[in-house]
Amino acid sequence: MNSYGLIDLHCDTLTLCLDGGKSLAENDAQVDLRRLRSLGEAAQCFAVFLERGRGREYYLSARDFFRRELEGSALASPALCAEDIPRAWAEGRTAALLTIEDLDFLAGRLDLLDELYSDGVRMASLTWNHPNCLGRPNSADADVMSRGLTPFGAECAARMQALGMAVDAAHLSDGGFWELCELCERPFAVSHGGARAICDVPRNLSDAQLRALAARGGVVGLYFVPRFLREGGGGLEAAVAHARHIVNVAGIAALALGSDFDGIGEPWVPD
Repeated sequence: MNSYGLIDLHCDTLTLCLDGGKSLAENDAQVDLRRLRSLGEAAQCFAVFLERGRGREYYLSARDFFRRELEGSALASPALCAEDIPRAWAEGRTAALLTIEDLDFLAGRLDLLDELYSDGVRMASLTWNHPNCLGRPNSADADVMSRGLTPFGAECAARMQALGMAVDAAHLSDGGFWELCELCERPFAVSHGGARAICDVPRNLSDAQLRALAARGGVVGLYFVPRFLREGGGGLEAAVAHARHIVNVAGIAALALGSDFDGIGEPWVPD
């Protein structure tokens, strides 16, 4: 149905379904495999949301849930490499990728990244909304925003790049973003974000960041969070304004989708 494949870099549906006893295949949330399949050629990144207090045991439960939901599915199949995405499409399935939001649960154990990669995790964000053992988050506090990665966070980013796991700078401070620009030899991503010039909030990227990300072959997945799209809340019109700005500043190759569906925390009502 699509002239081009549709790839969404971030949703929280996996965590929502695990916590709420719902099925990934069909549910009353914003994303399910049945509706994804109706889009034609699609790929969806499913994030395990590891907020503070959720450790390795929760991750293992989410990993196992993801595997069970996809086992024998006629709707979707797991993607472990780029070639798996068109392969899933050729088989009439959605490509499903396992990702992580907030790596604080590593707690100084760099070796766990190898385990995550073996489990099929192909992208992970270093932080969420709180300082952790890897770095500082986006913040309205200029001091926090200027601070970057911890030594362990820098080690993790380097190890992720060596493994072939995408480093996700969503929720990361400006200081951390610029440190990634220095240490990453491969492209990195902002799985869900927007343009600060359109809506001036810390979660969005400045024009300088957009250019730097594009220069390194990275992408920003445009989210649909109303309060981050426009002051007072925005819908489709505001999202299009962000998309146009990102393309104008960083080029079409830097623009991706990162809906944040089932993690937005407020209704998505296109205008």
